[in-house]
Amino acid sequence: MNVPYLVDDCLYHLAQHITDIDTLYNCLYVNHFMCKSVIPKLWSRALFKAKRKDLLIRTYLSCLNEEEKASLIPFNINLSDVNQHPFLQYEKYMESCNNVVLEGAVHDWLKLTSTHRVDRKDLRIKQISRALWIMFLSRCHNFKSFFYDISEWSDVEFDFPEGSMTLNVKPSLSNLQVLTLCTNGGLNGSREIEGPLNFLKSIPSVCSNIQELGIYDVDSGVDNGLFSDIIKSQRSIKSLSYMGSTHSVIPSLKVHKNSLTQLVFFSSTIGSLEALTYLECLESLDICDCIFTVNGDHILSSIFRNLKELSLMKNNLKPDTVAEIIKKTGHTLKRLILDVITLETMVAASQYIQDIVHLGVSVNFEIPPIFFFWIKKLKLERLIFFESSISYSNTFMRDLRMNLPPTITELSMDFFNPTATELSNFMDSCEAPLRSLVLRFNSKHIDLYLKVLAVIVPMMKTLKTLSFTNSPRNIIWRDAQKQYIDTIKESGVEILTKRYEIYIRDVW
Repeated sequence: MNVPYLVDDCLYHLAQHITDIDTLYNCLYVNHFMCKSVIPKLWSRALFKAKRKDLLIRTYLSCLNEEEKASLIPFNINLSDVNQHPFLQYEKYMESCNNVVLEGAVHDWLKLTSTHRVDRKDLRIKQISRALWIMFLSRCHNFKSFFYDISEWSDVEFDFPEGSMTLNVKPSLSNLQVLTLCTNGGLNGSREIEGPLNFLKSIPSVCSNIQELGIYDVDSGVDNGLFSDIIKSQRSIKSLSYMGSTHSVIPSLKVHKNSLTQLVFFSSTIGSLEALTYLECLESLDICDCIFTVNGDHILSSIFRNLKELSLMKNNLKPDTVAEIIKKTGHTLKRLILDVITLETMVAASQYIQDIVHLGVSVNFEIPPIFFFWIKKLKLERLIFFESSISYSNTFMRDLRMNLPPTITELSMDFFNPTATELSNFMDSCEAPLRSLVLRFNSKHIDLYLKVLAVIVPMMKTLKTLSFTNSPRNIIWRDAQKQYIDTIKESGVEILTKRYEIYIRDVW
């Protein structure tokens, strides 16, 4: 029986739901219609996904019109190998751009086409990147995301076109939804500042639909009011990550009181959190490495109504202040990350936090017994102990074993080197349905760890991932170790030793 061909409408809808890159490439060979349907997806983030970025730049250069190519002639840029007309207007499909990645790709192309050494300060990199940027501004109809980095540690000098170009060329950035600005120290010193400043000033006029905004600005020389203008000019920001002075930024958030759901402050100076309580839709608040200029009850006297996620790490907050914050936020929390684990904070947590499912702690003081009593009452699914500045007592594993919630599926102990006996006792009596376990690699104990795990893991029907952090790069297991590892893997458990892989799986 002949199977009928799918009509083009069906093929189009199928293509919209395919995310695997290899499958998308295979779709290019189905027919002409399918090819045109998947090319926009393949080229939307080509700058990040292409393995040969030099070939990608060659294709983009072939998309330049004659006038745009002519602008590169004075800089002795050889375009003889990019004269072939492209099959499609690939440049118009770009949805996401990063100026650092773009200039790096241009650098790769120049290295392969030049007869002499090309360094990152080569003037041609700036001119080619500028020409490509103008092309993207004028032809990309669905530009959604832009990462702009001119920080002092960035070795690129992205040359924005004059302000009138950004303002007048359409569609420009009118459809931008995600914008990240990294200007730390980047406008001080010898770096040219006119182009970057003109771009920053043009943002309120060019785009007003940004939903995710990141601003990382310390000692850049940019007026803080410029960033508050960018914030206020948007219709409905949902997520804001900010580093820098907050004196005019926090008041500007009031415009988004009905839309802002996620707020991150990093390495900032903050006064009271009181001004944030009018953010009626705020669900996630992350404050890390910040300096508070006030303390005690003045930080927060009102209650956050809908806060589900709270992270307080590496701040100058005293335990009684953290306890007060917990009292005002704990009733709705589902996720908590904290590095002030004291008697005061844990008493507050045990009274006001009852419903969290994700808990991450970094301990800088001796853990009070009430901590274990508290977590035993919770229905935790994920428990992560971050690296600590103290040595854990020899009773820690025992206390954790006796009070571990039976609902835990992910447990990370990237902080502590238990003895083989402690690990054996813990694993043997663990009743939680663990799917992921993270331990710290220790060359002194690893043989005994693997021996213990090879016996116990096969009896743990739920475990899927066993990770070792801080393991040596490109570790080579000895024969005896391989036997234990093979036994563990035969149980269907994946063993990870790379920090990057572990981070991806443990990301919150």
